Formats: sequence, C-alpha cells, structure tokens
Amino acid sequence: MSAGGNNTFVAKNYAAYSSGSIVYTGGSGDDSLTFDDYLAYGGGTATFDMSLGGNNTLVAGDYAADSGSLSYTGGSGDDSLTFDGYLAYQGGTATFDMSAGGNNTFVAGNYAASGGSLSFTGGSGDDNLTFGDDLAYEGGTATFDMSAGGNNTIVAGSSAAYSSGSIVYTGGSGDDSLTFGTLLAHDNGIATFDMSLGGNNTLVAGTAAASSPGMDGAGGAASFSGSISYEGGSGDDSLTFGNFLVFSGGNATFNMSAGGNNTFVAEDYAASGGSIAYTGGLGEDSLTFGTYLAAFSGTATFDLGDDTAADIVTFQGSIGESGGAVAIRNFNFNDDTIDVAAGVSATTGEITDATGDLTWTDSGGRHTIVFEDIGTGGAGAVATAAQLIADII
Repeated sequence: MSAGGNNTFVAKNYAAYSSGSIVYTGGSGDDSLTFDDYLAYGGGTATFDMSLGGNNTLVAGDYAADSGSLSYTGGSGDDSLTFDGYLAYQGGTATFDMSAGGNNTFVAGNYAASGGSLSFTGGSGDDNLTFGDDLAYEGGTATFDMSAGGNNTIVAGSSAAYSSGSIVYTGGSGDDSLTFGTLLAHDNGIATFDMSLGGNNTLVAGTAAASSPGMDGAGGAASFSGSISYEGGSGDDSLTFGNFLVFSGGNATFNMSAGGNNTFVAEDYAASGGSIAYTGGLGEDSLTFGTYLAAFSGTATFDLGDDTAADIVTFQGSIGESGGAVAIRNFNFNDDTIDVAAGVSATTGEITDATGDLTWTDSGGRHTIVFEDIGTGGAGAVATAAQLIADII
C-alpha cells in the first residue's frame, strides 16, 4: 500500500499461523490494521513497514507473536499499537522501531515478553507505553531504547522482570516517567535503567521491588535475589520504592554522581538482608527510608558526594538493626543533615571516634551509622562528636 491513501486491513484468527508470513508496507496515508488472535503464532512472521509516514493504527489480539516473530517500523507520524496478552510469549520476538519520530502509543496486555523478547526503539517524539503484569516474566527480556529524546512514559504492572526476567531501559535528554507495580525484579530478575543523558526523570516501583520477600504481607519465598541498577544524569531525578526494596539477598545500585537535585524514597525493610548503594553528585540529595533499613545483616552505603550542597537523609525507624551495616560517605557537618524518628536523639557518649570514622550507636542498639572519614585523621570534613550530633535531629 506504499502508493498512499488511507487504507484499512482486517484479518481474523491465525493470519500467519504456523510458519505463515504476512508482509505489509504502508504509504504516506493513515492505515488501520486489525487482527484477531494468533497473528504470527507457532513460528509465523508478521512484518509491518510503515516508515513512509501517516498516523497508523495496529490492533492485534492474544498470542500475536507467541513462538513467532513480529516486526514493526514506524514513520514520522503518530502511530498507535495495541496488543492483547501474550504478545511475544514462549520464545517469541517482537521488535518495534519507532526511531523516525512521532508521538506514539503502545499498549500490550499481560505476559508481553514472558519467556520471549521485546524490543522498542523510540524517536524524538513523546512515546507512551503501557504493559500489563508479567512483562518479562520467567527469563523474558524487554529492552527500551529511548535515547533519541522526547518525554516518554512507561507503565507496567506487577512482576515485570520476575523470575530471571530482564528489563533494560535507556532514557534520553527528555523527561521520562517510569512506573512499575510490585515485584519488579523479584526472584533473580534484573532491571537496569540508564538515564545518564539527562532530563528530570521519575521512577516508581511498588512493594518488594527487587527482592524475594518472605516477611508477612510481602508473599513469596526468601531464598532468591533480584537486582536493580539506576544511573542518573544531570537533571533532577525522583525515585520511589515501596516496602522490601532489596529484601533477602537483593541488591540495588544508584549512581547519581552526574549531579541534579535528586529525591530517593524507600519504605520499610529496604536492604533488610540485602544491599543498597547510593552515590550522589554536586546537587542536593534527599533520601528517605522507612523502618528496618539494612536490618538482619543487610548493608546500605550512601555517598552524598564531595560537595557543599545541603544533603539530607531521613530515617523513619531503625537503622542497621540485628547485624546490619549502614555507612555514610562524604557527610559534611557544615551542610548535611540526618533526620531521625521522633523521640530518637544522639548523645556524645554514643559517638565513637576510631580509624578515621565517627560511629553513632544508640543505647538501645536500634540505630547504628558509620560516618566514614570524618573522624580524627579522616580525609573528609572532619567533625567532633558534638558537631555530628548537632546534625542528627
């Protein structure tokens, strides 16, 4: 249909089923394509070249590329793609190249790349992507390259990279908003976010974002590990996580050293039995944690950056309880603040000065923080015990 015109194509079930093939080439007009279930199911292939432009629409039912292959190349217009469940399920592949631009909309139901592979490349326009639950469940992979820019949005339901799944997201210079439900990288899943090109970005992930939880209310076993990696850019990033961020063997790394005024919030049991590392930059870092941070032999390390910005770390409950370890690097008593829960305070008698560090351990043993390199002989902004406790409010 490359000659143009506003074309309509409708097909029922099994359009390219079982090694069948469909190839569609659109023109400069607005094309509308509709398929029922099993479009390229069972080894079929479906290829759509809409690169000549137009505002195009593709709608497909369940199992569009289950054990098959689907490829879509968009143009400079605004394309709308909608799929029901199981898009690239069980070894299927789905590739979407929208790099020519346009403000595109993409919707896929549950299990979009469960056990399969999905790749989406955005352009300079604003892309809006929505997924149901179990996006890359059970070894699936979902890769999003939005480095061309635009203000992009992705929303995914629960268990997006659950059970050895993988999500890789690369942002651009625009402002991206990413929202995930519970259990983002639970049970050996991996979620990687590279936002180093800048923009003011937002990431929200629900309860047990990178864990294998076993506490009441979280569900699931407590023997596996997930991983989250986030690299920020020069913009202002906001990251919010629910309970059990890296509970029981999980790990999460946040590199915000490129700057910006960043906000980080994690609710209860962050790094409880797991590990969190946060590195800030020259901007103001504001970190907030619920209770039981780094409890049960967990570890949490916060590097606030070698700067004069007014950084603040808020602890709403216990810190490093039951064998946990919490360390703060580049704490500057002239500018930075530690905000603890109501009724909690530090005294000079609870501060020890050894090996270049100041360590606060409260009398009840529920709050322990090592302030690295600010004790006698330390390489940082050396403080006295009195100067340190003045910043623990």
